Amino acid sequence: MSVSIEHLSISKLREEERHYLTKQVTFSVKSGKTLAILGCSGSGKTLTALAIAGLLPRQLGYLKGGKVLFENLNLLMTPEWQLQKLRAASIAYLFQEPATAFNPVMSIGQQMDEVLRRHQHDNRKMRYQRCLKGLSEVELNPQCYDFYPHQLSGGMKQRALLALMLLVDLKILIADEITSALDPETEKHILELLKRLQAQRQFTVILITHNQALARYYADDVVVLYQGEVVEKASASEFFEAPQHPYSQQLLHTVLKPKIPKPIEGDPILAVEKLCVDYPIRKGAWRRCVGVTHAVIDAHFALYPGQTLALVGTSGSGKSSIAKALFGLVKSQSDAIVWQGKKVSLPQLLGRMQLILQDPAAALDPRMTIAQILEENFNSKSPVSYKQQIENVMDSVGLDKTMLARYPHEFSGGQRQRICIARALMASSPVWVLDESTSALDSLVKAQILNLLKKLQAELQLAYLFISHDWEAIHCMADEIKVMKAGRLAECIAAA
Repeated sequence: MSVSIEHLSISKLREEERHYLTKQVTFSVKSGKTLAILGCSGSGKTLTALAIAGLLPRQLGYLKGGKVLFENLNLLMTPEWQLQKLRAASIAYLFQEPATAFNPVMSIGQQMDEVLRRHQHDNRKMRYQRCLKGLSEVELNPQCYDFYPHQLSGGMKQRALLALMLLVDLKILIADEITSALDPETEKHILELLKRLQAQRQFTVILITHNQALARYYADDVVVLYQGEVVEKASASEFFEAPQHPYSQQLLHTVLKPKIPKPIEGDPILAVEKLCVDYPIRKGAWRRCVGVTHAVIDAHFALYPGQTLALVGTSGSGKSSIAKALFGLVKSQSDAIVWQGKKVSLPQLLGRMQLILQDPAAALDPRMTIAQILEENFNSKSPVSYKQQIENVMDSVGLDKTMLARYPHEFSGGQRQRICIARALMASSPVWVLDESTSALDSLVKAQILNLLKKLQAELQLAYLFISHDWEAIHCMADEIKVMKAGRLAECIAAA
């Protein structure tokens, strides 16, 4: 089923001077085909997709004359009760972070069964069989029916969400950055699975992405958005062969320069020996522990001033578990932890390091202004005054001081990540852990953030633990690379 967007303009309501977030956006998607929407952070890609699904926040509105046409309906003028039926039966939205799309207190099977109970009239046994069939369609083990979302890896959660969407007769699937948090192997697996299911069921896919390789190989047509406007529309083959708009050309030709590794000198700031992280497996009505999952097994590594150690591995290999263990977010144990030459315990590391996460929007308190967020992390022992420090860090990350009174939702993804970096700078910590800190950013913004991190490292002699599945970013940042597989640090590679 095709969908057509005509002259879609979105703006904030109750503004004295109206500022348009999208301007006269017009394009159509052919039935059974895949359209990729490309553009930098803040260009209006997700807003356009949310408008199609009728999910725009209440503080945003449409300019009269805009249309989103589907099945002879203008979705912008359709009442909410009718939109709910359409979203459930015909239009599905796959979000970038599948963990936030699931109810954490319900098992995967319970959430799939809920969809069938609301929209079909089968008995319990038939619903159960349909759920198991849905899990097998996305190549998940039937045991996942009883699992909770937190017990699945990122790739497994994305497949489980896809299985939930496919329980009904889907006509349009909006996939919003669904693979940005996944390693290349899992990303390829998810996209090939999606392509196979699309061929079988003939539904239309709107793919929102900043990954040009993904759009090149999986999309039939491409739309490029820049500052809320459509600047180019073409078939995928024509677009990647000869992009016409200057912004499209810049987007495709952004290349990160590989880092020249520095020789290791001096003593490490942090050294960890035989770090282990286990997650309990609980089953039954009383959630009794029936076993453990060994997420990290005898991991050892060291971080040196001015050096970057990169951890790379597939989804579920244990990379993020190491980061969580260092900050006391999961239970762990270690034979020895040495901080600046002194043996310490894991709890004593708290406050000495900074963590920069993949999703800056989730890492910033939406109720606090940027000034309040930065003030919260200010090191009172610093010889520099708070006012001078906050001006210095805003200047260091390339943000204007006039932005301090704004809230996180008023910034683009790249700007929010700069705010997270500024917050880390306020604490004057010598060790930073960066967990997929650029995977959700487009190529232009990613290059800016990585260059900023390299500049700050050179100036302040920071030690980075850089967790990523993006080999281009790893070669841009790393002095040393360690590969994780099934919870173990399998091998160490010198960065080339």
